[in-house]
Amino acid sequence: MTRLEAIAATLGLEYESNQHFKNEYQYQSTRTKKQIFTAGGNYFCMNVTKPTDEVGNDWALYPDQFWAEKVGSKLWISKEV
Repeated sequence: MTRLEAIAATLGLEYESNQHFKNEYQYQSTRTKKQIFTAGGNYFCMNVTKPTDEVGNDWALYPDQFWAEKVGSKLWISKEV
């Protein structure tokens, strides 16, 4: 399982391939340091440390870390302003 597959599994998003997932859900890839994805008006980042990109409200750990732990990472959420 990849980090992108873990995000999809946690959020119930469609996953066909890494490229398809990025095309559908990645947020402005050239403007952020980390890969950030959008779904349901919120922003998500799969990373061991708290993201520093400002895209919404403050970053917080997403309540469901099951799949993130399987890939040795953490899922972060920034709720839309």
